[in-house]
Amino acid sequence: MNEVLKGRQSFRNQNLVYVMNKFGYIENYATGLKKTTEAYLGYAQKPIYESTEHFFVVTLPNVNYEKKEQNDNVNDEVKLKPNTQNVLKAIKENVFITREKIAEQCKISRATVDRCLKELKDNGFIGEKEVAKTGSWKILKR
Repeated sequence: MNEVLKGRQSFRNQNLVYVMNKFGYIENYATGLKKTTEAYLGYAQKPIYESTEHFFVVTLPNVNYEKKEQNDNVNDEVKLKPNTQNVLKAIKENVFITREKIAEQCKISRATVDRCLKELKDNGFIGEKEVAKTGSWKILKR
């Protein structure tokens, strides 16, 4: 498993991997496990990797869930992911910014922007735009 996480790779069907890469169905060879590991760098929970002869099983812990004991002090602060923090920063700098401009400015895909906006709305940081295309974002939390 350590070899795979370091980028070493082997393919059962090299032609299939080549074609899937050319059509954009996969990003690059052996990048998924590395990206997953990097995504959890700032969190106490880490992904669990298991390998068998034919496949990998990756268990991703939910970093948004904290098990709270009855005697623990409850911390209501929300920890935003780095991309989501960047999206919020872009909105705070320009409340009229479009999703396309956010994606361009933050160097992320439009789908990632949409996920970040949903996270911001779900956690009460922003509200819906007054007018979908030309309105401004409502910032609810600073």
